[in-house]
Amino acid sequence: DLYLFAGEINIDQDIFKDCFESKAFEDFVDANAKMAGEVGIYGTPTFFINEKALVGPQPYKTFRKLIKDGLKSK
Repeated sequence: DLYLFAGEINIDQDIFKDCFESKAFEDFVDANAKMAGEVGIYGTPTFFINEKALVGPQPYKTFRKLIKDGLKSK
């Protein structure tokens, strides 16, 4: 399915397939996933506002409240 998705967003499927199958970036991806887990990131997108993690898509109101609350405490 990844190859089909790549084609749907106009990525050259041959280049994508070669890159994916070569696993050229596997160590890089694994290291970043490990680091993310160590700091509490377990989903995307993740935002940190005033040391609070917001995981996944969030409504504007949630961001606004956290930012306002953070400004009040300063």
